[in-house]
Amino acid sequence: MRRAGRRGASAGRQAGPAGQGSRQAASAAARARRAARAPAAGRQRDPETLAEWQEAVDAAAFWLLVDDARLYGLVTAPEVDRARCEDLVARGRLRGVVPRTS
Repeated sequence: MRRAGRRGASAGRQAGPAGQGSRQAASAAARARRAARAPAAGRQRDPETLAEWQEAVDAAAFWLLVDDARLYGLVTAPEVDRARCEDLVARGRLRGVVPRTS
C-alpha cells in the first residue's frame, strides 16, 4: 500500500547506468579542467590574480636579493632560479605590479 503525498529517499534520482554515465562524464570534465590548470612536469604555475602577482613579484625580488648576497659571499643560501625570478618581476611590471620595498 502506498502512502499519499510521500516519496521515498530515492525518488527522482536516476539509478543504474544512466545516472552513473552522467556522473562519470562530469567527473572526467572536472579532471580535464584541473589538468589544464595544473603546471606541466618541471614547470611552475604562473600567478593568476593581481594579489597572486603581487606576492610572486615580492618573493621573486626577495630571492634575487638573497642570490646577490650569496654571489658576493655574504650568506650561504640555496641556489636561486634567477631566470624565473627575473621573468616574474618583468612580467609583473607589464601588469603594473612592482615589488614592495617594505
